[in-house]
Amino acid sequence: SSSKCDTFLSLLGAGNSSVMYWYAIAFPIIYAPGALPMVMNMAGNREKAFKKRFAKPPPPPRGLVWPVTETKANGEEVRSSTPTAKEILAAAIGAVNPELAEKVRNEKKWRFNYVKHLTNMVE
Repeated sequence: SSSKCDTFLSLLGAGNSSVMYWYAIAFPIIYAPGALPMVMNMAGNREKAFKKRFAKPPPPPRGLVWPVTETKANGEEVRSSTPTAKEILAAAIGAVNPELAEKVRNEKKWRFNYVKHLTNMVE
């Protein structure tokens, strides 16, 4: 038994043999109750993975659909409202002031600064 083996008990040093002894005694006691939930979790994850693997393809989008703004490396289409909103606002402002329209298109922090562009549109 490892709890009686001098080599195992001296792994942490001569003064810590009691720590290794209690570790060797406590590990199976702690591990045994945790093993069943761990195995059940792995079985559940496996089941979910198989469902995803053999899932039906999603239905085509219908209704109001944002245009595709980019395509990921795996072929997934991304439909973001930010570039679309920027282009709509730039087109509206560009009819009156092309310089402001270019500022709208070049805005880096759109999420925080779009209000000033909307204000510029009605001035």
